Amino acid sequence: MSHMTMTKDTPLAIIDKIDGRLQEMIDGISSLANEYGPGAVDLTMDTVRLAGFGPLAIGFFCLFLAIFSIKYVVHFGKLASEARYGKEGPPAFMVVVCGATAFVCVASQPFTTLYFWNYVAAFYPEAYLAHKVLGL
Repeated sequence: MSHMTMTKDTPLAIIDKIDGRLQEMIDGISSLANEYGPGAVDLTMDTVRLAGFGPLAIGFFCLFLAIFSIKYVVHFGKLASEARYGKEGPPAFMVVVCGATAFVCVASQPFTTLYFWNYVAAFYPEAYLAHKVLGL
């Protein structure tokens, strides 16, 4: 069995790698700006910004829908508990539908509204691009 030796990078080596990648990114954006003009850089930043706002908009819509659905779970739950409908009427079905909707909407929150990088992309597209280029 062969043993592979793993070398750990020192903090200074890691900083040098990050500095090199940052410099590559800056050089790439500079060459893009020189070749196509500042409009291309602005277009890139606007695209990143829109890509960040998309999941946030979906997340806030799902949050509103979850609150709305939970309200109706309670409402239809009260109706389903009444004697005239029994346990298998339309209100019981609506409790299941609204409950499932609320669950899916709440489950999506960590990937949309609560995901930090969506806010960074929306409000600081330069930092988001640096995050993507560095692979952090």
